[in-house]
Amino acid sequence: MKPTTIRLPLETMRRIEMLVGKKRIAKFIREAIESELERREKAEPPTEMIAKFIRETVESELQRREKAKSPTE
Repeated sequence: MKPTTIRLPLETMRRIEMLVGKKRIAKFIREAIESELERREKAEPPTEMIAKFIRETVESELQRREKAKSPTE
């Protein structure tokens, strides 16, 4: 696993702690993220997800190349 820092409102953290306790917060967040990913992946056809990924990757690369072309001031 890769450690990741997230920022949550204090009220959200309090609600999670009340449900699962302080020692199970990370597990709860991992499970919630996995559940949401599965829900979204089912809702969006895989071809659309792939097309979106390709578009975003190409746009990012084009922006990077444009920045590399422009003279540094």
